[in-house]
Amino acid sequence: MQSSFSVTEIEQQYHRSEKMRLGYNIWSTFGRKT
Repeated sequence: MQSSFSVTEIEQQYHRSEKMRLGYNIWSTFGRKT
């Protein structure tokens, strides 16, 4: 149970940082273009 929970937490954090990195790349690209 506990290991499952921690795996889910790591997965959520991974997806969150992936989303943030993607958003940062897009924002930085748009910022440079503008």
